[in-house]
Amino acid sequence: MKRIRRILVPLALALGLGFAVPTAAHADPANPQPYAYGFLAALYKPPSDNGTYFCMDEYRQINGNGRPVVIKPCMGTWNQFWFWGQDGLIHSTNDGRCLWAHVANGPSDGPDARAYDCNGNDPNQRWTLGWDHSLCNSANACLLATGMPGPRGSYHLMGSTPGASASIYQRFDWHHSDSSTPINPNL
Repeated sequence: MKRIRRILVPLALALGLGFAVPTAAHADPANPQPYAYGFLAALYKPPSDNGTYFCMDEYRQINGNGRPVVIKPCMGTWNQFWFWGQDGLIHSTNDGRCLWAHVANGPSDGPDARAYDCNGNDPNQRWTLGWDHSLCNSANACLLATGMPGPRGSYHLMGSTPGASASIYQRFDWHHSDSSTPINPNL
């Protein structure tokens, strides 16, 4: 009887605590944790950068609405730290603006990803991360890492039409953070 009790008591406690103690929140790649802080890493790695991962970065050299969003080597800075809301808006923790992209209508219509004042009614700002790691908005524009070098070690991001399956240039991973502070906030 003692031996059975020694087995059953720890088992009952383990089961009971498993139900009583909430588990840590985890972000599902296809459905990021609502109200989650984190960063978006491009699965494409520019060949000249020795396999370094690149993160979505709000380019701080330009101020105001329409600031470019690029990819740069992941450094854990404020301009690489984002807040993904339940409404699908991806807010910059740098200045609160939201990720915006569209598919260009012609050569003079710049397709670059940008950060604009947040507007939940703008389909160019409501994002979902697909099963194939494509990051697409409600206006049917998917982020694309062009591989074209930009300023200060960055690479351009732009809106493109979705394909049957995302190419390596259209794949991103959402890395959820349990904190509202970037890895290196002073950089």
